[in-house]
Amino acid sequence: GPRFRVLGSRAGFESWGVDPMPPPGPASAADGQAPLTRSPEDAYAVVGLDDDKRQIPLDRGDYGAFYRDVAHAISTGAPTPVDPRDSIAVIALIERLHRDFTIT
Repeated sequence: GPRFRVLGSRAGFESWGVDPMPPPGPASAADGQAPLTRSPEDAYAVVGLDDDKRQIPLDRGDYGAFYRDVAHAISTGAPTPVDPRDSIAVIALIERLHRDFTIT
């Protein structure tokens, strides 16, 4: 089955595989363009509802860009790439799910 599945009131999103991003570290940070291998299922997601589904390409993640934006925010006072309040809300949701549901 899908690795990520989100169902909404108007459509759904499913993707397989893992985030097609290089692991952070010296090898990927050295040139910012570390070679990646992607399996076909890592390259797309399916969006839609019932018989009206379509494949959409997934962009590769970029740890380097994220951390450059964090450094820029710290050094200049610019907005952070992710609002810390959003991170807190996601952590609270994950904690609630772990508390309220048994994962089998």
